[in-house]
Amino acid sequence: MVSKRISSSLKLMFIQFFFNIIFTLLGLIKIRMFLLTYGSEINGVYQLLSQLSSYFLIVDFGFSNLYLFKMYKSIDENDDLLTCKLFNGCKKDTNITMLIMFVIMIMISFLFPSFSKVSCQIPPHSGHPCPQLMVPTTTAHSGLSPPS
Repeated sequence: MVSKRISSSLKLMFIQFFFNIIFTLLGLIKIRMFLLTYGSEINGVYQLLSQLSSYFLIVDFGFSNLYLFKMYKSIDENDDLLTCKLFNGCKKDTNITMLIMFVIMIMISFLFPSFSKVSCQIPPHSGHPCPQLMVPTTTAHSGLSPPS
């Protein structure tokens, strides 16, 4: 007889596996769409920002797990004062990590255009500010019939 806990764990595992497959496929499609729509340079910027945010999230997870590990002992010993200190320290470290990440992202967004090869300035006439990034389209002409 399978217990309810094992049944719930298996259900959660299959759901998580299903969504991991979907997110992987969507990630592949997203990269392809970025390359087709914006080109490799904008995709490079996107990948740079994604990797930087991933590194900071890994650091944040490391700090969080460190605090959780320390909190297990304080909770087991019913040391409420130490538990509160650890929780507040974790909250402070998380806020500092996110602030550093935000500042770095803002700095990159202001500094990157100086390194960019594509010049995206709003032209004096109407149109897209970056014609290099536009997807080519075709227009229909009136009075023409399709080939037979």
